[in-house]
Amino acid sequence: MKKKVQLAALLLVLTGTLKNYTRGKATELIEANGGNVQSGVSKTTDFVIAGENAGSKLEKAQKL
Repeated sequence: MKKKVQLAALLLVLTGTLKNYTRGKATELIEANGGNVQSGVSKTTDFVIAGENAGSKLEKAQKL
């Protein structure tokens, strides 16, 4: 049985090419588990999910 993860209003950013999910499906799963997906990285971002070729969003997150 899969364990359901609660993201409890965390703010996440998706960047790069995700290996197992489309960006839409990943967003759907995050929101279904209580998280929110932001389009850009900011001081309020809790996590960045980075796939292949993540680019500037990952770089900005690492600086913050």
